[in-house]
Amino acid sequence: MWYHYGCVGISMGDDRLKDDVDYICPPCLATGTVAGSRGTGDSQKNKSRSASSTTEVCARPDCTYKKSSSDEFWVKRIVGRKTMAEGGSGRVEVYLVEWEGYPLGEATWQEDDTMGNPAELIADFVRATRKEGIDLDRDPNRTVLLKDAQRAGWTMDD
Repeated sequence: MWYHYGCVGISMGDDRLKDDVDYICPPCLATGTVAGSRGTGDSQKNKSRSASSTTEVCARPDCTYKKSSSDEFWVKRIVGRKTMAEGGSGRVEVYLVEWEGYPLGEATWQEDDTMGNPAELIADFVRATRKEGIDLDRDPNRTVLLKDAQRAGWTMDD
């Protein structure tokens, strides 16, 4: 169940799960409900909770509530990829991230572990490169930019 992993860091089959313990996840600010379940995940219930009695930022991954703290940013899409040396012994892929509500010129290079749901964002980027006729497999270490990023002033040397 997503909420054990996403909310309390426990996944199905974890030895720490107890049959007689309720797990209550953060409330959804959009719907005013909070999900919870027994230790095995066999019983699931929704409890109503007022959004005003919670924090301003919803922690549930399925929430459509968009209010966020001033230091939290939402990824709109990935518009580029490059490989960088890491620690002199390895390489790491970084992605050019366009942020929701910001112009593309203010995109930043980010490692995938700094993004929520990077697999989906990367899959969307791969689809976009295919639409533009870019072969990512030709040279996995080269910098790749979508046309929108190039039009916004990004270059292969950035």
